[in-house]
Amino acid sequence: PAKRTEQHILRDWPIEKADEDILNINNEAVNVASELENLDRRKTWNLAITAPWGTGKTSFMNLIVNEISEKKFDILYFNPRDCKSYQSIQEDFFNELACLLSKYNSRCSSVMKDYMASLQLIDNRGIVEKLMNFYKIWNKASLKGNIKETFSRLHKRVLVLIDDFDRLSKEEIMEVLKLIDSNAAFNNLIFLTAYDKEQVNKALGSQYQTEEACFVDKFFNICKWRFSIFCW
Repeated sequence: PAKRTEQHILRDWPIEKADEDILNINNEAVNVASELENLDRRKTWNLAITAPWGTGKTSFMNLIVNEISEKKFDILYFNPRDCKSYQSIQEDFFNELACLLSKYNSRCSSVMKDYMASLQLIDNRGIVEKLMNFYKIWNKASLKGNIKETFSRLHKRVLVLIDDFDRLSKEEIMEVLKLIDSNAAFNNLIFLTAYDKEQVNKALGSQYQTEEACFVDKFFNICKWRFSIFCW
């Protein structure tokens, strides 16, 4: 009886390697990985795989990553669901990004903290010091420019994988969109995520949806591989 029960258990695990590809999607993943390598390094790119739940989005992302050259990319895995709350999503992301960049630029951590303070994500200065150095410390554009300069000097691209996007709450989704649309829109940076449009629409509610489109589509342009693409 135990043997018979085991035969009826469906193992819904995502594909990890090409030799597990029973969906015949690896060739497409190879094409996408190749295109990622050829994207303009002077811009920020935001890509999304869009398909219903259970159709292999995570498997497809895994296969893409397998084709990414470690000599050409640093990969940052970021799952907003692991954050303490939606208010800490951006702070947690920038902390992880600073850790990644610190191996190239030792000053990056302090610059990133000042940039986070300019976004009011953290209180990085005392009250008196903030008042005295308002224009210097809180010059968001200048600090963002410094971070962009660090990215420009990197020999590698930075690929950020955002997991479980369509399992986030409305507040969490909006915080992630703030990142990819503005606050973390650095050159030489690529965001890659996947989502089910219907589930994202449900999370956002009627305020942010129409019958024709998903709200988050505003941040992506449809491309030929069934995933969305947007460039700043």
